[in-house]
Amino acid sequence: MAKQDDYVRYTIRVPAGLYARLQDAAGEKSVNAEIVERLDRSFRTLPVELGLEFVQAIENAPPSKLKELQEGIADLLDFHFPNAVIELRPEELWEMQMAMVRELPEEYRPAFLDKALELSRLLAKDPTWEPPTQEDRATDEQD
Repeated sequence: MAKQDDYVRYTIRVPAGLYARLQDAAGEKSVNAEIVERLDRSFRTLPVELGLEFVQAIENAPPSKLKELQEGIADLLDFHFPNAVIELRPEELWEMQMAMVRELPEEYRPAFLDKALELSRLLAKDPTWEPPTQEDRATDEQD
C-alpha cells in the first residue's frame, strides 16, 4: 500500500457540471481516484508507428469492416495499456482522432476524417451522430 509521503496534496476548482460527470464516472471509487486515473491516462502515449498503422487501417477500411477495426484497435490499446479502463464516448473518440489528424500530412486528412466520423458514429450507435462544434465545447467548459 502506498504511503502518504508518496502523494502531494493539491486543491483544484472544477466547474460543478464537470464534477458531477466525474462523480458519475467514478462509480464506486472516489472522485479523487477517478481524477488521478484520468490524469495518468492522459500522459500515456502510443508509439508513432502505431498511430500511422491506425490511420492507414481506417483509411483503407470499407464501412462493413469498421466494427472489426474498432475491436482491433481496442485490442491494440489493451496490449499497450493493459491496466487502463477505456470507456470512450463518441465525443472523446472524435477528439482523440482530431489530435491525430493535426499530426498527419495534409493528403491523408480527408480520408481519415471520413473514417473517423464513421467510427465515432459506430461507437455512438447512431448513424446521424455529429461531432461537437466549437460552441458545444465552450458550453461544456462553462458547466
